[in-house]
Amino acid sequence: MLIGEYQYIENGVEVFNSLSRLNSSLVNNAQHYLDGNQLLKKMQTIICDDCDMAERRVLLFFSDPERKYLHNKLAVRYVDDKGVESIEIQLVSAGSYVSPYDNAPKEPRVPYGSYTLIKQ
Repeated sequence: MLIGEYQYIENGVEVFNSLSRLNSSLVNNAQHYLDGNQLLKKMQTIICDDCDMAERRVLLFFSDPERKYLHNKLAVRYVDDKGVESIEIQLVSAGSYVSPYDNAPKEPRVPYGSYTLIKQ
């Protein structure tokens, strides 16, 4: 089981930060804003064109506490390209949801898409 929290900064402005929750004593793993343990193959759930057939990724649930009505998933892939380590992430909608009010946001505050985190 992987658990975690995240910080999202856009144009130098912090939009969200739950990193302090990593040191808190939450009752169970599902209370974290990132959690999961499902292994993904190349053509499973969130397709990975660049993955080798034997490569595995991890699927996590991704929560935005201000938009709990949205269901999101995050595919996490470790990459080592000639000694440059990175993590590739794909954030996608996990399906339908019931909007709590008219014109409610349709995405989490972290926009859907692909992200590359480079180890520094």
